[in-house]
Amino acid sequence: IEYRLGGDYRLFIGYVYVPDYALKNGYHHYWDTAELSIYGDDQLLFTISGFNEKTEPVPFALNVEGVKFLKVVFDHTILYHQGSGSPLAAIGKPALVK
Repeated sequence: IEYRLGGDYRLFIGYVYVPDYALKNGYHHYWDTAELSIYGDDQLLFTISGFNEKTEPVPFALNVEGVKFLKVVFDHTILYHQGSGSPLAAIGKPALVK
């Protein structure tokens, strides 16, 4: 997912969490390779991996001053089962702060 910020923001805040659906259905063997990374103008700002059923929400506040493009990359964080996808990790309450 890519967003055009145009250098107009100071912070990108939110938290990474494991959705209830993933917790209820016990997809723990899929979390081994799940990773979420956030880039600002192609420079890595944040990454997290190693999700499991005990993972607490992880807050983040990233400096995005001067960043023109923000990219959020979910690698192996969607479980595909019988033609539909279910998230194994998500970003909660994302916000940009000027």
